[in-house]
Amino acid sequence: MKKIMVAATMAACLVLAACGGQNAKSSKNHDCGKCEKHEQCDRHEQCEKHANSDACENCDKHGKSGVSEAIMGRRSIRKYQDKAVEKEKLQQIAKAGVNAPNAMNAQNWAVRISQDKELINGIRGTHGGTALIFVAGRNAVDCGLMGQNMMLAAYDMGLGTVIMTGPLGAIKGNADIMKKLDLPEGMELQFVIEVGYPDEKPDAKTRNMDVIKFLE
Repeated sequence: MKKIMVAATMAACLVLAACGGQNAKSSKNHDCGKCEKHEQCDRHEQCEKHANSDACENCDKHGKSGVSEAIMGRRSIRKYQDKAVEKEKLQQIAKAGVNAPNAMNAQNWAVRISQDKELINGIRGTHGGTALIFVAGRNAVDCGLMGQNMMLAAYDMGLGTVIMTGPLGAIKGNADIMKKLDLPEGMELQFVIEVGYPDEKPDAKTRNMDVIKFLE
């Protein structure tokens, strides 16, 4: 009888220990401010959608659902800090761009990135950003998709952007700039994206949802 009681007591202790360990682990995994899944995501403290979710399980920031947040949160920025954008971030932005969908996967585009202050300040219509991304191509739709990818990627890294077509005439008419761009033959400069650390937080503009109709 003593042996049975001892065995039962030991079994109960093992069960309690296991449950305690699981509870501790569960508590850690769901403490969104400190858990392993969320500790490297600088947005989770302010993000209601992800505060108590496992969305970050397969990503660095926000998982797949972060795309919607970036789309709805991105704004055109026209005031920037005097702070250079790291080359590594610009490279990541460009990488996001060339991964955009495009007709027949022809990838008929060219990307040029400049952090040359003299060149940037020499283009009328810029807003103090510390980098410019020039996008050229044979298909305006493809280039537009590329540009959107770039701006969303920039937003995800805490950067601001604004897409510009106004300066194109002056740029195309400037032989020195066009020589620096060294665009492939047949590639038309489509737009310029200004990039930098934002120094403003514009409110969202009202969108007309009446343009959306479902066909019966």
